Amino acid sequence: MDIPKNEKRTEILFVVKVLGFILLLCLLSPLILRILVGTWDHRGPLFKLYFNMNGFEGLVELHGWDEAPLKPLDVDTQKDLCARFSIAPEDPLCDYENIVYEPDFFPVINDTFKPKDGDWATYDEVQQYLEPYRTSCIIWNPEREGWPEAVTRCRYCLRGNVKSFAVFEIYFDASDESLFKISSQNPRDFR
Repeated sequence: MDIPKNEKRTEILFVVKVLGFILLLCLLSPLILRILVGTWDHRGPLFKLYFNMNGFEGLVELHGWDEAPLKPLDVDTQKDLCARFSIAPEDPLCDYENIVYEPDFFPVINDTFKPKDGDWATYDEVQQYLEPYRTSCIIWNPEREGWPEAVTRCRYCLRGNVKSFAVFEIYFDASDESLFKISSQNPRDFR
């Protein structure tokens, strides 16, 4: 039995419409997800669910610090960090009219403790700069390839609030207290 041409066209048009809808949905799904989750303003109806499932680390790793619900550093902390790291007053980090966040200081921390030319810092040298911001230190046996047998892992929070999450960690080789690694929730911060 032959299908009339009108019915064939109708079937083809239906298939084309369905495929077009699926393609449109695929193209718009990231936008729809961002609206529902509300990752840019943290007010989307599914943001709490997303945050609970992925945690702060997942949010930062996926979207970077711009998407994280961070609080700015207070002016006293800015002043203290600028003095400790000898940052010039004309630097935007030390312009107290600017809103500055903890990750804004990461390049300074990285360059100070891991200079391109010269030795990396030791535990004592790091503490001279960051001791007031240290939230904890533990000795840990990571059992990871390429890592020292034992490391001292210190966590730091520049907001000085030990109840808030530690934004970055510094690992020291426990045998000689030399800096081994700096890391944060965003794998792109410290290289």
